[in-house]
Amino acid sequence: MKRKMRKQAKAISERVSMIVPHDGCILQVPADVGPEEAQQLSAELHRIWPNRNFLLVAGNIRQLSEEEMNKQGWYRQPHAGAEHSE
Repeated sequence: MKRKMRKQAKAISERVSMIVPHDGCILQVPADVGPEEAQQLSAELHRIWPNRNFLLVAGNIRQLSEEEMNKQGWYRQPHAGAEHSE
């Protein structure tokens, strides 16, 4: 069973844009990766790097609107030095 899970996680990892998760990074996986597969990949990554936090996102993260990002609890941080209009 574990061998099958590792094989599936490896198959997914071969399609991940970036696979060395620095602490706090976002990993983009293909849109067809289901929740169970993503959970398996996450478990394998945490096994390798137990002290790193990261987020897996299925699909093209650049296509998310600000409203969709806000629904997920993500909020755009103002850039340093950016002026705020009142």
